Amino acid sequence: MNLDEYKAGAARHILLYGAPKSGKTAAYGKLAKKFELHVFDNEDSIKTLMNPEILPIELRKNVNLFRIPDTQLYPMAIETMLKVLKPGTNTVCYTHGKVACPICMKDANAKKSTINIAELKVDEDIVVIDSWSQLVASAGNYIMRNELAKDNFDAKMGWDEYGKQGRILERIGSFIQTAPCNIIVVSHEVMVEMEDKSKRIVPVGGTSNASKEFAKYFDDVVYCETINRKHKLTSSTVGKSGVLAGSRAGVELNEGDTLLKLFE
Repeated sequence: MNLDEYKAGAARHILLYGAPKSGKTAAYGKLAKKFELHVFDNEDSIKTLMNPEILPIELRKNVNLFRIPDTQLYPMAIETMLKVLKPGTNTVCYTHGKVACPICMKDANAKKSTINIAELKVDEDIVVIDSWSQLVASAGNYIMRNELAKDNFDAKMGWDEYGKQGRILERIGSFIQTAPCNIIVVSHEVMVEMEDKSKRIVPVGGTSNASKEFAKYFDDVVYCETINRKHKLTSSTVGKSGVLAGSRAGVELNEGDTLLKLFE
């Protein structure tokens, strides 16, 4: 096949990362003006969108919230995301964040949200995973669940455990890479040493080595920061020295731009 015969998929897969309180949630929240956001919130960051100055009250109806209370003893985030990112209708309860929760499915009054990834439309819907950082911790806690249940806090993940964690996260990453729907993943930043011994800020993707390669699953990698009391988004490979960012479509976010520019 000649390259001029190739047609790229319309779905956008975006990685949004930065330090805590750098405007990540507010950045994707603005997309509710045009899209329905299906937000999988595993660290209670949705509270940011309750501020009417960030998300107008009339746009709250465009946010379909999946609340996932993820803790060390109950690593629900990784279990739920592995199930949700498969074709088929999944019902997630609000209380436990569990797919097909045996307790809440029997209770007609229990709050639940449903989703079928295969039925989402690229011009109407966006799946948001907030955050990948918590998902990494959830995968680790799931692997160490037997030791943690015994309150053995001296137990550490070894080579095999980190390998298992990487394979679990890779399954979700590989789905995102080829997903037919729009997906935004929120993560935090970490400083890593590259092969040439230079230091670089990259998104948290798992271990230090996994974080270096995490961006491969995405079309656009957007860095969030606060400058002069304003939130700034960077999507250019040369937008900020020592920081990983970039867009396969060549979209550059300038001052005042929002994530909507990536969907135009």
